[in-house]
Amino acid sequence: MKFAVLGSINMDLLLKMHHVPAAGESHIIDSYSYLPGGKGANSAAALARLGADVVLFGAVGPDEHGKTMRSVLQKEGVGIDGVGTGTLPTGLATVLLEQSGQNRICIYPGANGEISDEYVEKTIAAQPDALIMQFEIPENTVINATAMAAERGIRVVIDAGPAQDFPIEKLKGVYVFSPNETECQALTGILPTDSSSCRAASQIIKNRTGAQFVVIKMGDKGCYVSGEGVEKFFGAYRVKAVDTTAAGDSFTAALTKALVETGDIEYSVKFASAAGALTVQKMGALPSLPYKNEVENFLKSAGTPAE
Repeated sequence: MKFAVLGSINMDLLLKMHHVPAAGESHIIDSYSYLPGGKGANSAAALARLGADVVLFGAVGPDEHGKTMRSVLQKEGVGIDGVGTGTLPTGLATVLLEQSGQNRICIYPGANGEISDEYVEKTIAAQPDALIMQFEIPENTVINATAMAAERGIRVVIDAGPAQDFPIEKLKGVYVFSPNETECQALTGILPTDSSSCRAASQIIKNRTGAQFVVIKMGDKGCYVSGEGVEKFFGAYRVKAVDTTAAGDSFTAALTKALVETGDIEYSVKFASAAGALTVQKMGALPSLPYKNEVENFLKSAGTPAE
């Protein structure tokens, strides 16, 4: 199987602190560091670490961060022939990480905003079996890529972050549509908290996109899956979260790989949940992503996710 990711490439500025300061408050932080990230880069690296043949299509700036990101992705085993150089600086995400493991992220798109239909055409020409995209690149790019991929029978997986009012009715033919709780609320007006609200939100998404599967990510509560005769909650593995950055990217990449290869949604969700659980136990975005053997060993020892 061959996988493609059309998405963002960012350098993350990680700020570790006891708590996020309130308005007007100055706060001395514990530490800071630059780490590779971006939802597109994270997804591609996650797939590569899970043993997938993957190529990334996106853009970096004509700067040191861009050079660093190319080097990092290449070392991860990600195909970077589809990574171009824009005129704007490489995207930057500032991650405010509290001691509890919760984070808040501010994103400067930079070169990611220059990803045009030229990148779409190159992505489709690669003829992947599945294509992962997120909402950190221009709206029209996501819409056009979805339409072109659907015409050619390429499975499209949408990781619907960051939260925004996206016209998802223009994403007809999506294979998997996967928002988290806040993204789900932004798109449907429903905050998913229980089976009833999850079912209602999933139905809205299905009606608007025609998605085969809707997978609502709910952090330590697990996820809700709707599609192909499945309509239920799947629990999460109980682990101590250090940093939740990239957990959703890791989950969606693992879900995509397993589902495309096996067609088994229940196994795929379990595999993805394990990948997400391992991700939150390490610092950073891309550096925290687990390898295939780590996920397999975790599944052997962890058993069934908690309900």
